[in-house]
Amino acid sequence: MKIDVLGLEEEADQALPSEEDLCLFLNKVLQHPIFSSISSDAILSIAFLNEETIKSINAVYRDKAESTDVLSFNIDESTPEGFLWGEILISPSKAYQNAQKKSCSLKEEIYFLLIHGLLHLKGFDHQDLEQCKQMQNFEDLLLNFTYRGEN
Repeated sequence: MKIDVLGLEEEADQALPSEEDLCLFLNKVLQHPIFSSISSDAILSIAFLNEETIKSINAVYRDKAESTDVLSFNIDESTPEGFLWGEILISPSKAYQNAQKKSCSLKEEIYFLLIHGLLHLKGFDHQDLEQCKQMQNFEDLLLNFTYRGEN
């Protein structure tokens, strides 16, 4: 899978993982069998956006006039560069706030948000309690798989 990372350099004042680290992490996550149906020539776009930008996108596409930490969009279309699978948008400032609340590093929170976004691209959601539990189980599974090599 080809991974395009956008906007990382504009957020240089944050202690974000490098593009190389992001790609290594994502490639490891994408090795999990849950993602086996994703074509190897697919493209995944990751963009880091300021709070105001992600807030306006959230208002337009989700009718929520508030900032958020992560948004995911299934694209599923062919482009001259290849098959664009989806896009994950992350607000580093919201991720930083989350990390402080969770007492984890910004890098760990960014990785969690990437997993969360990938699960949305695979069709998972958290609209009700059952869906929320299922999504949390998959988030834990993928974090364990990525960090500890557990299935």
